[in-house]
Amino acid sequence: MLSKLFSSLSLSFTTSALPAPHCPHAKPEKTYHDVVDVPGIHKLPSSDHNVGWSMLSTVSIATAWTLASIHCNGFVTPHVYNEKALEDAVYFRSRKPGQGLITVANHVSEFDPGFIPMTLRWITCLRPRLVRWTLAAEDQLFTNLASSYYFQSLKVLPVTRGGGVMQPNMLRAVDKLNGSSAWVNIFPEGRISMDHAPDEIPPLLPIKLGVGRLITECDTPPMVLPIYQEGMNVTKPPDKAPIFSRDIHVHVAVGEPIELADILEQAAAEAWDDRRTWAAIAVRIGEAFAVMREEMAVRRAASGL
Repeated sequence: MLSKLFSSLSLSFTTSALPAPHCPHAKPEKTYHDVVDVPGIHKLPSSDHNVGWSMLSTVSIATAWTLASIHCNGFVTPHVYNEKALEDAVYFRSRKPGQGLITVANHVSEFDPGFIPMTLRWITCLRPRLVRWTLAAEDQLFTNLASSYYFQSLKVLPVTRGGGVMQPNMLRAVDKLNGSSAWVNIFPEGRISMDHAPDEIPPLLPIKLGVGRLITECDTPPMVLPIYQEGMNVTKPPDKAPIFSRDIHVHVAVGEPIELADILEQAAAEAWDDRRTWAAIAVRIGEAFAVMREEMAVRRAASGL
């Protein structure tokens, strides 16, 4: 259950308080799909307009965020780079009016989502509308009524494993980006990178086309912010119990927004089909990860960590 809780979170790490943010570009959320339909289980409300639901979501997020912060601050040694880029995007300081935010992160561990409390201040979790939405396999987190409501309160949307890029559940993330200029965090590799020796840094995997569809379906092209991290695979190795030690160093770097305007303009001018556009976006994101991986290697070599 602890692994599932961490998997539902996604990214943050500082503890000083922030004033209540002013979000000048945030629009009241409009929900195009009124329910999150988990086949064979039940239906969940996807709107947070209900006061009771909003309170439940706040408590759930704050609890999970706090546990993740304790883990990341107390049981490993964190190193975070350029976290201000994420803070500015989340707090609407660097986004255009009506622009959603998509963070894309490489995937090395079940605990990866816990890096969000590594990169953002704790006070953010008390502002549920600022906290990220994320996608997770329904057969992993949405297995019964109680867990489904719980993970929905943590702003997790179910997707069907193997359902492909065209599955309807992908549109629910688009709803959030369009309706309220929300933040959606995804792991575009689609699975945990496990093809490596225990003492090796996990390799990058090919980027799936789904992130391209998510971006191109938005009414306004979202800001796409890359996040590269190393070390979570050490604290939670695949198929093994968690390891808690301050000797484990977790490195998280927030990049600058990925420029996609040229791809979208060329796709429109040359009438590319959807999959060609999605593939070009996936390649661009993969290139950003590769550059950040090289930069991380330089940082770690310079610091000896």
